[in-house]
Amino acid sequence: AFSVIFLGLTAGCTGMLEANRQFILPEMSRVVYSMVILAAAVALSVRMGLMALAWGTVIGSFARLIVQLPSAVKVGNIRLTTRVNHEGVRRVGRRILPIFVAFAGMRVTFLLGNAVASGLSEGSMSGLTYAVRVMLLPVGLLALPLRTTIFPTLSHHVAEDRLELMGATAIDGMRVLAFATIPVCVGLILLRAPLIQVLFERGEFDAAATLVTASALGWFALGLLAIGEMMIVNSVFFSLGEPMTLVKLNLANWAGCLVLSLVLVRWFGADGVAMAISLSTTMTFVLAILVLRHRLPTLNIQPLVETILKATLAAGCMAGLLLGLWTLFSGAVDASGVSQTIQSFVVVLVGGLVGACAYGLASLALQMDEARSLLRVGMQRIGLGS
Repeated sequence: AFSVIFLGLTAGCTGMLEANRQFILPEMSRVVYSMVILAAAVALSVRMGLMALAWGTVIGSFARLIVQLPSAVKVGNIRLTTRVNHEGVRRVGRRILPIFVAFAGMRVTFLLGNAVASGLSEGSMSGLTYAVRVMLLPVGLLALPLRTTIFPTLSHHVAEDRLELMGATAIDGMRVLAFATIPVCVGLILLRAPLIQVLFERGEFDAAATLVTASALGWFALGLLAIGEMMIVNSVFFSLGEPMTLVKLNLANWAGCLVLSLVLVRWFGADGVAMAISLSTTMTFVLAILVLRHRLPTLNIQPLVETILKATLAAGCMAGLLLGLWTLFSGAVDASGVSQTIQSFVVVLVGGLVGACAYGLASLALQMDEARSLLRVGMQRIGLGS
């Protein structure tokens, strides 16, 4: 209970700091939070057992609050009040349900998928769960930081009534995310089996579980772009003060996911659930773009479409190279006598490095703005550019 209170206060501090474009302290506080929990688990687990994690969570959440509180007080001019009829309290009360629904979007989608999969054979739900964990890792690494940094800028543009600039900023963010996410989607599809083997195949998680999880991951990867892009879309509608639009979009996503899951699971089992989630999320993203285009008539989505098409073509070149290399060297790898886990690790490592290089060269050949900007920044970092 104490950790919930501390984390709730921390969320308010984080919002004030990020609204003022201060991102370092919130990130530092997350590191402190994790380090305190880890220290408590190491130092107190022998004496306290599982309670060490409970106390670590409470102390860590308090430490996270303390890291941010002084700066939040300074930038937010915080004043405590007991007035429940304050306009700010009433405004939060009116928006709390739409905000809750909007942020619960993908969680409810996965919950619906699991509910449909609950009647399948043993191991199906576990495969879906592990596949979701792997799929959400690039979302956390790519989409979440971008959403965090872009949201204050979008809000400032709306406050200044510069909707055209806000739309252009949102499209630029979506283009960057598409450029980074599409090769990850293709990589997850190509390397899904060795990746799952390296991450999970040990103990009770055998080769059969790897096949189930890897198959689900391949279908989940098809929806990775839409899941990440919806985070940017959420920021746009929140900046416009239209959370109810997100509620409607989420309801459409949930309905689509449920219907598609019930249909596809009959033919494809657990893979059908993964297909349904990817399809419903992708359709919801397309619908959201159309709604946003209607809300902002000056919004130019052509650059986003061009980036997605060029990134897909570049990722296709990457996939062709990786498949060719695998065809050439698979026999040598199988005859090497090295354990399967080490083989899979080498395949993932080499495949990731070669794939990233191939994608970078292909995107430069296609004259993608994102690739050029990335190359220019890299050259400046090593002192070869101005």
